Amino acid sequence: MGFLKNLIKNDSFKEVLSGSFASFITKAIGILLNYFLIYYISNKIGVASVGFYNIILISLFLATILCTGGLNFAIIPLLHRFSSNKKGLYTKSISIIFVLLIITGILFYFLFPFISKPLNFDAYNPFTILLLIFLYVFMFFNIEYIRGNKKIIISESLRNITFPLMVLIGITFASSLFENGFNLILFSVFAATIITLLPSVFHAVKIAKKTPKSTSGVSKNTLLKTATPLMIMGLSSFSLSEASLFFLKYYYDIKSVGNFTIIYKISITASLVFTIAFAIIGPKIAELFWSKKTYELRKLFMSSLKMIFFATLPIFIAVLFFPSFFLSIFNLSANFTLELIIMLVGQFLYGITAIFGLFLMVTDKQKMFRNIYIVSAVLNLILCFVLIPKYGVLGASITVAVSYVFLNVLCIYSFYKRNLLI
Repeated sequence: MGFLKNLIKNDSFKEVLSGSFASFITKAIGILLNYFLIYYISNKIGVASVGFYNIILISLFLATILCTGGLNFAIIPLLHRFSSNKKGLYTKSISIIFVLLIITGILFYFLFPFISKPLNFDAYNPFTILLLIFLYVFMFFNIEYIRGNKKIIISESLRNITFPLMVLIGITFASSLFENGFNLILFSVFAATIITLLPSVFHAVKIAKKTPKSTSGVSKNTLLKTATPLMIMGLSSFSLSEASLFFLKYYYDIKSVGNFTIIYKISITASLVFTIAFAIIGPKIAELFWSKKTYELRKLFMSSLKMIFFATLPIFIAVLFFPSFFLSIFNLSANFTLELIIMLVGQFLYGITAIFGLFLMVTDKQKMFRNIYIVSAVLNLILCFVLIPKYGVLGASITVAVSYVFLNVLCIYSFYKRNLLI
């Protein structure tokens, strides 16, 4: 194919690949491990336990967005801004997070009777869940701080390898201690959080200590001013990807959440190429854009677009023609074939065009991208209200597929309307 020859000749693309091979391998291992974990849970404990595991994770991620005030998203630009005072940035950020955790913890304790049952936490002491939130938030922020310091392999290893591996080990070796599968899942997540937290603290503190505190002060107001808009963006992203799970749990049951989780995990194989390419291509696009190297940027963009399409197409075709096989791997009935196909098509269309949104995000069109994301998140919530109560998992599949396609349609429209590569 002619485009492959052009791809090989593209210096920017070769630079991206050669400098990111280790990160690529780390991400690939992490993805495979997470898929194996879902497979293991669904076959060893049951589909409902997959749902409970996912409810825990998305609840912890939501708590992280709120309890960091968006600092988990803002830490990368803040590290560039305060590169001479990383120690001050780290300590001020931790102090802000600690205060937000206390405030959130108090609210959580009083709201626990109302939110525990919808989340399947009603069998547990609120202080147990609160402790898990505290540990997880600090773990997650430390990992983002490490990533912001360009220690990608360490951060991705902790996030995508250490954590799921510890959950897997916990489920395997502690299964005889728990008759209830949900208790086993919660114990394993707790253990994985503690074990992952320890090296994350070690590496984050080590990095922070390397930079002596300079005269440039780090204001808490400055940190929050930078982080708050990104928190709104994060909540929009959370709504777009995870809101349907809460609706399914509220209107149906934890098994429905498990069913949808597995369908979603299978379908996103059609966007995995972009997911991996995101961290690899994004920085190079930003570099070429801000260096005003328009010709090289155009070549990289078009080469990446073609590469993602042709690398994604075989995966899409394989799942499209053998949906029952992939469902059976995760102990799911072939009755969910329609739901899987709908989600698969949505993820395929998203995966092959998501680079347009990536371009907006890493260039000077971040506000535009944020607004598109918010509009798409609102559409997603409306569809959740309309479709999920009536159609369950099918409604959730339609909701997510339509929302992601709508997101990229707006990104493509904005991209070409403003002739961003001309």
